[in-house]
Parts: sequence; C-alpha cells; structure tokens
Amino acid sequence: MRGLTPLETAATSFAPDPHCLTPIHPAFLQLCLASRRYQQAADFVDQRPIYRVDPVKTGMVVLDLLRYFHYAGMVFVGLRRFEEACDSFRTVLATPAHALSAVALESYKKLLLVTALLPSSSSLPVPFAESGTSAAATAAAATSATAATAATAATAATAAAASQGRALLSNKTPSVVSRAVGQMSVMYSDVLAAARAGNAGAVKALIEKHTEALMADNNLGLARQVRMHLSSFPAPLPAPPSFPLPSFIPCFRRACPLLFTFFCPPCSLPPPSGP
Repeated sequence: MRGLTPLETAATSFAPDPHCLTPIHPAFLQLCLASRRYQQAADFVDQRPIYRVDPVKTGMVVLDLLRYFHYAGMVFVGLRRFEEACDSFRTVLATPAHALSAVALESYKKLLLVTALLPSSSSLPVPFAESGTSAAATAAAATSATAATAATAATAATAAAASQGRALLSNKTPSVVSRAVGQMSVMYSDVLAAARAGNAGAVKALIEKHTEALMADNNLGLARQVRMHLSSFPAPLPAPPSFPLPSFIPCFRRACPLLFTFFCPPCSLPPPSGP
C-alpha cells in the first residue's frame, strides 16, 4: 500500500534513536497487518528492536507501547514465528498498569492459543506451579475426592486450566493483570488445557461451542489452527491385547512353585498361598 513507505520513513526519522518507540511505530504495524505485509513488518521490528521510550520527545503514551507489541505479536503469528509472538504478547502483559486494558486482555487470549501451537516438545503437559501447588495436583485432588460432585470437579478443572494460563506470564506481570485475565478468558484456558492433553475432540467441541465468541475476538482462525495442529499428529497405537494364561498354570504353580519359577518367566499371577 502507498501509505507504508511514508509511515516507515516517518517512524525512523522522528525517533530520537533507532531503538526508541514513537506513536508512528504501531500505526505502521497496523497498516502492515491490514495489507498482509507480514514480512515487511517483521523486518521493521527485527531491524529496530525497541529498548526505550521517551514520552517527552516523542509524545507517545502507554497505549502506543501496548499496541506496538500486540501488533508485533500478530505479525509473528502470521509468519508462524510462534515463540517470538509469545514474547511480544508477554511484553504487553508485563507493562506496568493499574487496571487491565483491552489490549492486554486480547494479548493474553492470543498468547494461550499461540502456546498451543508451539512444537510438541514445548507444549507437552508440564507442572504449572502457583503458590506452592501445581495445577495438575489441584485437578487430581479434585477428581480423586470421593465426596466431590460433578460441578465441583468441573470448577476445579476450570481453575486448574486458568492457573496453567497464568503460569505462562512473566514474573514482571502486574498482579492486577494476572488476576483479571484468568477470569475473563476461561474459554481460552480450556482450549489450551485440552490441547496440552492432546485431546483434539475436546478442542473441536470447545471451538464449535464458542464459535461466536471466537469470531467476536477475531480468534476463530487461530483456534482452528490449534485444532489442525493437533489433527496432524498420528493417533497413539492401541495397547497390545492380553491373553489369559491356561487354566492349568495356577495349579502347576501352586503344586511346584520352585520349578515354575525356574522354567517359566515372571507373570502377573499372585504368589501361591496355602497348600
């Protein structure tokens, strides 16, 4: 588009130094996203990493910083550079704040979906610790309690999924942000939990159930990528069948335990008891 070159020139000309953010930076990335010029935007971000801000000289505000890294994350998603996309979304969430912003919430939702698209070695289930208790242990304790009802187990599973999502955040994330994002993105936490478990059916069911909400957030395409990512892995092989031992084996073992141990390999039969 014709506006890309003037904006890129203005962003480099008006910045006090190449690594200082200006209000023109997010406008350039937004226009690149609208025109699907992902590579041009990625080159701009890679060649001019942002290390500092100067509101006095540039006139930028906090929203400019949030928008810049949010758009940078979306650019990296478009190029399937998911690790860098996650870093950009975490930067948005780690920005000092006194309340949760709409940009931070959108970055968190995309962070959960992009995490599910990471390579299998990075997205396998891991113990997410929060306040000394892992989310997996919390879910296991809830499901193993004999007196727990189905509603209680579902609530515990949802809390565990939200805890997993919050564990993806940086240590510098403001507490007001880390507390609020989990409560406002339960659906995305459930998708990530199902993806980590390798449950493509559950991911598909969640997407079909929340299609309208995903469309409203402009995340339906990203959620479908998660489903396709899981479908690309082969299904696990079924367990080999178990054949019962002949009926005379238990009698032979009880009659001659020493000979049975010497000539036969170990099996799952219980040790002989009594004559």
